[in-house]
Amino acid sequence: MARIALLHNPNNIEHKPASFSPENPERIEKAMRFLKARTDLFSRKKVDLIEDFGEADIEEITAVHDPLYVNFVRDYSAKGGGFLGDSTYFSASTYSVARTAAQGAITAAEVVVKGEYESAFAFIRPPGHHARRDRYSGYCIFNNGAIAARHIQRMRKKRVMFIDWDAHAGNGTSSIFYDNPTVLTLSIHRDPHEFYPHEGFMYQIGSGEGRGYNINVEMPKGSGDREYRLVFHEIVEPVMREFAPDFVIGINGFDSHYTDSYSGLKLSEEGVYFFGDFLRKRANGKFSIIMEGGYSSSNNGKLTENLLAGMGGWEMPHSSSLERLSITIIGTEKTYSIVQEKIKELKNILRDYYSF
Repeated sequence: MARIALLHNPNNIEHKPASFSPENPERIEKAMRFLKARTDLFSRKKVDLIEDFGEADIEEITAVHDPLYVNFVRDYSAKGGGFLGDSTYFSASTYSVARTAAQGAITAAEVVVKGEYESAFAFIRPPGHHARRDRYSGYCIFNNGAIAARHIQRMRKKRVMFIDWDAHAGNGTSSIFYDNPTVLTLSIHRDPHEFYPHEGFMYQIGSGEGRGYNINVEMPKGSGDREYRLVFHEIVEPVMREFAPDFVIGINGFDSHYTDSYSGLKLSEEGVYFFGDFLRKRANGKFSIIMEGGYSSSNNGKLTENLLAGMGGWEMPHSSSLERLSITIIGTEKTYSIVQEKIKELKNILRDYYSF
């Protein structure tokens, strides 16, 4: 049996923009063609490809989203869709595709909880982490991660932790669980003072019983491997240790990679491998990862292979050139110093909740 499952919804190609959008089928489909033609992941049974998993039941989706909003998605799609603003579009098939993506996230978590695989990657679209309970946002229709979290909580995995390293704050997921102490959302993203979605500030730590269970790490422009490793060592590891999650959901965005022109972040191939490797070593076989952003379709195949290799503990297949490493890993001392100061400030905000 393969150790990792890769969940892919082939019908994602039916959710497509009428005009140009960075969030389009090619960013996933080109990567899938790369994985099938230029790697041995499937042929040597390192990874099982699962594509037939159907659509999420309405009850699964309304456990997270307002039924009126779900009906709006259904009805607007049935009318043919269109551009809605906030970078989000619908096509005639969006409702069905979004339900399938949500099921992909559910199944990725479920097969790990059941012990069928050591980990799983939901390589799905449309993305979800900006979607709120009652609204689409930033390319996102249904919040796939939140839907998966609710599902596995019903499977008696009570404490769920999100680690979101997409370039953009996982503000939709945070808002859904903002007062919930059983779900910890930790998002590492470009500083929202100057970047979409202009939420995910470090002072936003949750409300009521959920205070301390919503954590945002603001990353300055130019942050790369060195800065992300520092955040994982100084913030993610101690928080994970104290929260002791029953299950971890990684939220992956390749838009933090240096080839993605939208974010200004500088992660390398090594940095992407690190995320998979970190969860393999720290989550004790209780994690899945869900695809979110990443708009440089020419590189997504290699980055996906690197992420899967990290998840499996295999040799890293792709690395950055020496010249690029000098930019992404070493970076500038100024950027590193800013991250150090951000971490110090965040620890001070969270001092009543965690012992760093």
